[in-house]
Amino acid sequence: MIVSLIISAVYYITHPYPAYGAGLFLAMADQIQATGYHFPTTIPHYTLGGVPFAYPPLQFFVVAVLLDLGADPLLLTRVLPGVSSHSTSFHSMHWQKKYSVQCR
Repeated sequence: MIVSLIISAVYYITHPYPAYGAGLFLAMADQIQATGYHFPTTIPHYTLGGVPFAYPPLQFFVVAVLLDLGADPLLLTRVLPGVSSHSTSFHSMHWQKKYSVQCR
């Protein structure tokens, strides 16, 4: 966990812009806002017919709410993926310890 936190911190310090698919994720949050917080069927502009909305939606709804509250889109697309990743790793480690002790 500590190593992954250090790697993320170095990334945030050395990269002022989000990497990879951050624009798509922000477009998904925008589309959720545009549909009045209903599940969109597609996300336009990435392919001719749009990208099907087939991703786990919780993080996109959180981003949509944060955008409505005035959060900076650039900051969200840089920080939230790392927060989500670390949170998932932490919970996975917790459950692994809990169940590996019970199985012995």
